[in-house]
Amino acid sequence: MQKQTSEKSEEGSSAEFFSRDGIFHLEPLQTFRPTAPLTNFQVSGSFLIAATVKNTLLRLSVASSSKLSEIEISRVSDDRVHNLFLDPMGWHTIISMQSGMNFYTNRGMKKVRPIIKSKELLFDSVAWNQHNANESSTQEILIGTNDGLIFETILTSDEGRFIANTTEQYWRQVANLGHSVTGLEVVRHPPGSASVLVGEPQRCVILATTPSRLYQFAGWINTSSTTTLLSQLGSGSPTSSTGMHLSANLGLPAVNDYPQPSGVSSTPTLFPNYAPGLYYNVFNPEDKLPAGSKVTEFPHSFGYSDLKLYKFPGDELPSRFAWMTGPGIYFGHLKTEQLNLPPFSMPPSEVGAADSSLSAVEDPTDRLSNRVTTNGQNTTQPRDVFAGRVVNLFRKTKLLPYPVIRMLEHTGVPLGICLTAFHVIVAYADRVKAVNILDDQTVFSMPITPELNGGRALGVCRDPSSGSVWFFSNQGVARLNIRNETCRVWQIYLDRMLFDEARKFCQTESQLDSVNMREAEHCFSHGDFMNSAKLFARTSVPFEEVALRFSQLSLMQQQASRSSSPPVLQGLAVRDDHDVMDAIIHGSDEAKKSSKLSLLNGSKSATELTISASAPLKTLVSTKLQQLIEQKSVPLTGNAGIPSAKQSGPNKDISGQITLLSLWLAELLITEISFFRDRVEKQDSSQDGSRLETASEEFRRLLATPEVLAILPDAKDLLYDLIESHGIDAEIVFLAELLGDHPRLVNHYMRLGMHKDALRTLGASSRCISLVYDYATTLALSCPEDVVTVWLRLGKLLDPVKLLPAIMLLPPKHAMRYLQTAVDRYGCTDQAVHHLLISLCAEASSPLSNQAPESADSKDYLMSYLESTSAHALNMVDAAGHSQFSLQELMSTTLSSEASDEPSSLLMGFDTSFMQSSLPYDPGFVLRTCKETGHLQGTVFILKLLGMHQQALQTAIDSDNIPLAKAIAQNEALNVETRRQLWMIIARHVIGKQSNMQEATSLLRECPLLKLEDLLPYFHDFVTIDQFKDAICASLDSYHQRIGEVKREMHVTMRSTNALRKQLDTLRYRYEELDVANRCVHCKHILLLRAFYVFPCGHQFHMNCLIHLIQPLLTAEEKTELNDLLRMQQQGVCASSVDLQNKLDHIIASDCVSCGQPAIAGVSRLFFPDQTSYEAEVAVWQ
Repeated sequence: MQKQTSEKSEEGSSAEFFSRDGIFHLEPLQTFRPTAPLTNFQVSGSFLIAATVKNTLLRLSVASSSKLSEIEISRVSDDRVHNLFLDPMGWHTIISMQSGMNFYTNRGMKKVRPIIKSKELLFDSVAWNQHNANESSTQEILIGTNDGLIFETILTSDEGRFIANTTEQYWRQVANLGHSVTGLEVVRHPPGSASVLVGEPQRCVILATTPSRLYQFAGWINTSSTTTLLSQLGSGSPTSSTGMHLSANLGLPAVNDYPQPSGVSSTPTLFPNYAPGLYYNVFNPEDKLPAGSKVTEFPHSFGYSDLKLYKFPGDELPSRFAWMTGPGIYFGHLKTEQLNLPPFSMPPSEVGAADSSLSAVEDPTDRLSNRVTTNGQNTTQPRDVFAGRVVNLFRKTKLLPYPVIRMLEHTGVPLGICLTAFHVIVAYADRVKAVNILDDQTVFSMPITPELNGGRALGVCRDPSSGSVWFFSNQGVARLNIRNETCRVWQIYLDRMLFDEARKFCQTESQLDSVNMREAEHCFSHGDFMNSAKLFARTSVPFEEVALRFSQLSLMQQQASRSSSPPVLQGLAVRDDHDVMDAIIHGSDEAKKSSKLSLLNGSKSATELTISASAPLKTLVSTKLQQLIEQKSVPLTGNAGIPSAKQSGPNKDISGQITLLSLWLAELLITEISFFRDRVEKQDSSQDGSRLETASEEFRRLLATPEVLAILPDAKDLLYDLIESHGIDAEIVFLAELLGDHPRLVNHYMRLGMHKDALRTLGASSRCISLVYDYATTLALSCPEDVVTVWLRLGKLLDPVKLLPAIMLLPPKHAMRYLQTAVDRYGCTDQAVHHLLISLCAEASSPLSNQAPESADSKDYLMSYLESTSAHALNMVDAAGHSQFSLQELMSTTLSSEASDEPSSLLMGFDTSFMQSSLPYDPGFVLRTCKETGHLQGTVFILKLLGMHQQALQTAIDSDNIPLAKAIAQNEALNVETRRQLWMIIARHVIGKQSNMQEATSLLRECPLLKLEDLLPYFHDFVTIDQFKDAICASLDSYHQRIGEVKREMHVTMRSTNALRKQLDTLRYRYEELDVANRCVHCKHILLLRAFYVFPCGHQFHMNCLIHLIQPLLTAEEKTELNDLLRMQQQGVCASSVDLQNKLDHIIASDCVSCGQPAIAGVSRLFFPDQTSYEAEVAVWQ
């Protein structure tokens, strides 16, 4: 704090001047220069008005740079302004003259207008409508006079007048207090407030002060329907009894008994039954709207007083009041919650109970008036809680003496007061003082005369919009600026142990730290260890010191359980920080001994004591961890948005602390979970179950925190060991899933025998491929269908070869499902996989097996596999021909080749190099498997695949499967001779076995390649020709038909030959007429100068030009031949020049190079044969 002292001598007394905390700063207003001495002054809404001795009104906008304006009030020279009033918005002004004349003006008017019905009245106070938003009308206001009368009125400008030639819309006397009304304030909710029911009456309290009394009038107002003259026509409410009734209840003279000014009427004369006004029912109770009042009186007064209210920004209602009286400043809080109560909510009995409860705490200076009731009211009916003595808005009231700095100081009589958020400003004629309303200390005392140009202060006012306090003298104006008013509030609340309030007003990190530290010590001393731990974690106290302090609680409880004597902590001596952390984590030797003794004595479980006592320590660690996380995320900002003076350390240190605290808190939670889990298993207590769930959720919430999750990969092994040491399977699963540690999770599931869960994890992650191979055998035995589903989901990530041992343990159905998918969808080409699939398919499709197809429509798995995998190889075999090896040789060689892992000589003789590259399996293995399982279709298929069509046919015949043998012989891919031989074998078998003419005839119809003469040798000798009559006739008919077709073909051929011969004769004598000027198409030179060629299309070339154009379009052989012919032509070595020229013409002149076949073939050729030619051409054009 800064303290500035100076001593001055004024009227023979000394005083000390100072300004603590630098809150207040007094400065003169240099921009305001009055034209005459001032008599009155007001500021509201940054709008300044002042009255001068010349009866003029000065107006100036403080916020803008507008010029000072001046308005004449009165021309009577001996009259002066008595009082000046300005509404809170700075729009409306009321001027009261000492002669009893009163005027009204507003910011938009350029002159004042008299208030006609207020003649001979001196205004001492005005209760403005705080919620008025009309610049041309004041709305409902209350005016207090020097005679003790209170009037309600509405003042308007010219545009808003209700009755012509009047400024006031109505003028109604509502009360008579008997003494000067020095202050008036209305406390009510604004229109549209959520606390006011729509269409319902609204509670209202009016505060009125005289020099020695403070009145509280409470009642109801109705703001939903405006009380106007037209709406009140015919009202039966008598108006002449209002003042008499209220005065009688307050012990005051009645309105009619009090001397009235001349020309003032208490009721309107035009409408005698008219009772307008917003606040009418507050002073005049009715049956349905009761009202009440309360009076506070002090015995001594200055002859005047000053009432001020303060409303915090954003609030709807004021919350504090201050009343300047003779003994001191009466200060208190306003209990505005009563204004929110619903109407008619308490019966009279409860009202009385409330009265008795309030009387115990009533201020000793308060004097209660009689309860206002109406004549003939039924006391048994429900009464409103807002009526009678219950209405008292004041709470926490106190009397603040006027500040006296020294015992010899004579401060004089105060001129007035102003109320701020936490201070009361007291104005004197020569100085200004400020008193803190929380601790009653004077924090500011300064002379005011220098800032007022040497004049003595005449008054004080406060601008509610800016909060500035203004002083004026007849020579100048000064402003008291307020800044950082709450700088010492936190300390005051802290000294009173009001920690929450103190925390609201902390402005720095050190202040907040002091509050937290004090509250933490307070909670610890009173046994509230949980809150103490939370608070200690957010202080600057070394964490290890606090942690050690809380770690001793378990030892204290163990010792207290053994003995009633106070526990003595031993073995907790600390030498350095490492010892501190070691003692916290592992505990002291004394603690271990105490734990053992408690277990031996059979007392309460040491673990239970530790769990109970570790709750504050857990809270401490948890809160400190949260604070570090917040500090890391927002390093430059402290708690609650308070800027911190410095950072606690670099991010690296914070990360290390987060790691340590996270592991520590995890260990505490794991211990707690383990303890409650054991309790639940033994006792099945619902309370322990609930605590177990809470601890488990807290542990999982800790691990899921982003900052903790970031450090888990480095500390997961330690956490796994901690959890496994307690045997908490659920938390291991949660941790592994949180980290995505699927290998650890799979191992955990397999160790517990939870195979389905392990499979679910294996199928969801691609990081467990090695574990799939490791546990494949076990999983195949326990859940074969699920394991195959998982393998198929992993797809190409798995190697089927490594799974073969497990696949062999699967049921054939599931094994085939995986192998077929691996072959068809994933393209597995490993021979071992295909051989296993072939074996399973052969067994499933074999007629010797129980799994063989029951009907012809059933699927043959082996044939489906062979047809899909061997289609390409089969086409190659059909195109190449067939082999002549015997089946016995093939079978004997395949066995030896499998044993030696080398291709058999038989297959090598067949040229199986293309077979090895196109087939994923060994044909010999498939052939042997089919033979062992009796799968005829497979055997025949492989023989056909090997080109051994005769052996395949013979195998089908040996099995007496003639349709299959015919299908082999009908293969269109075989040449005609092969097919004829195959059909001959079938015919020999069928005829030799049955000697049936119908079968022979059927064979002739099925195979056109067979002739009757081919079948005759296979019949027996005793067969007669009559049996072949039909066949012979059919054969002769076919021969005759064929001969006819050949004749027709020969006739067509002869005609085509004759036509060609005629065309050749015509071309032999064809010629072209050339002009001497004809030029070569290529070189554009005269054509007849050199040897040339002329084409039927009209193109003409020199011979050398044609050779040059045709060479790029020739093949390599043609180019070689052309060069040889040209060389021979030059050397003359050819025997016949005609033959040489014919060959040359055939090469270069077979067709036009520009539009014939060579040009068409050259469209798809590149312009340049290689990159070098292209670059050379580009270089030419550059």
